[in-house]
Amino acid sequence: MNDDNHISDPKSPDDVPISDLSYLYDEPDSRAYYQSLGALDYRTPEHVQQLARWCFGHFCGGEPWILDVGCGFGVNGAGLLYGVAVQDLLTRYDSDHMRQMSPESVIELDMQYFSEHPRQPCHMAGLDVSRSSLDYGLRTGLLDVAFDDNLMQAPVPDDLIRIVASGALIIESGVPIFIAPHVIDALLAAAGSDSRPWVITAPPRYTNVSVYSDVFEKHGYVMEQVSPDPLPRRQFHSPEEADRIIDQQIAMGIDSTAEKQTGYIYTTLFLARRAAEANKPVDFSPVVRALVHP
Repeated sequence: MNDDNHISDPKSPDDVPISDLSYLYDEPDSRAYYQSLGALDYRTPEHVQQLARWCFGHFCGGEPWILDVGCGFGVNGAGLLYGVAVQDLLTRYDSDHMRQMSPESVIELDMQYFSEHPRQPCHMAGLDVSRSSLDYGLRTGLLDVAFDDNLMQAPVPDDLIRIVASGALIIESGVPIFIAPHVIDALLAAAGSDSRPWVITAPPRYTNVSVYSDVFEKHGYVMEQVSPDPLPRRQFHSPEEADRIIDQQIAMGIDSTAEKQTGYIYTTLFLARRAAEANKPVDFSPVVRALVHP
């Protein structure tokens, strides 16, 4: 997925325009996706998964539904359903053996790989416009159900409304910033005021966060910053991207010392809950201690 202003997450090779990452999601298997993630140390899914696990203990009962918005090839399904860390996936696909296999052989091997891991008591729904990545997720067990509806243009399908209205945990870990708030708005509106899904979002620091908070306020939600400090999102794709993002942040009045010193884009991790719930103090310190820093 690529973020606003043609700034991308994850990242593309130097010979591919940063604004065009469709080549990743049109692949029949996840190899190119994870090789791309690994090239720039993409970390946002790890942050989101840590917070999601905390939410399981404080909000989700029984066998909850998780809706992964912009799920791609199911990186969050691997972590939350099977406990497979992002780094394990990056290592798995970074081998000559994997590169030489046919797509069907990779998918069959991945089906076996994930089936050998104990599954957590929750259900994963994926929302993405890439049919190829959704099909991969369904075949490998990283998704239980999948929706390829473009909610920027189409209504929320009934089956997805039922999942969200049941109190699903909605997560996103890299949806373009010109898309994510609109999709969240559509989901919360369709679910209705009687539902209370929690929402985890992780926009990059160069985002005008008000486009998110305005949506949540509209639906009676409060957006809480989980970590007091920004978190590493990924490394810069190129010096040109670094200059562009740092200049943009400086224009927004954001201190960009960390970006200059580490070479990473930073993100901010938020949890949105209905105002009545957000008024109850919670301790995010276990999440903060588990978050990954450079």
